Amino acid sequence: MSVQRRSAARTDAIVRPLSEADPAALLVLVRAGRAADGVAEPISLDDLRHNWFGDPTTHLAEDTFGAIVGERLVGFCWVLAKDLPEAIVKLFIAGEVDPDERRRGIGDELLRLADLRANEIVSGHGPNVSGEVFLES
Repeated sequence: MSVQRRSAARTDAIVRPLSEADPAALLVLVRAGRAADGVAEPISLDDLRHNWFGDPTTHLAEDTFGAIVGERLVGFCWVLAKDLPEAIVKLFIAGEVDPDERRRGIGDELLRLADLRANEIVSGHGPNVSGEVFLES
């Protein structure tokens, strides 16, 4: 179920799931974050479309969170469940916040929502399954 939420961090930020219309905006955001953080690893629109938006284990409405201010994507978190063995679930949380929007609580809110989703995924695998979460930026 897709739900829009007001971000607790900023009264003008709305958190909503990412959609198939967001790869270009996400690319701008990821590149800005990497440049600000000195990360030289390149990323392309095709990379995002294939590796993230094309991942069959991802449900955009449930596994992604985008922070929007006005019409601009200023942050995101993406919960990726990979290699789901029976005893342990490995989850990766990728995310970024626009360098100009950092230290305003947006990342905290996105991580809070991603953590809740990660726990839902693990719980859905039964009581004897544990989870490991890895953060990526």
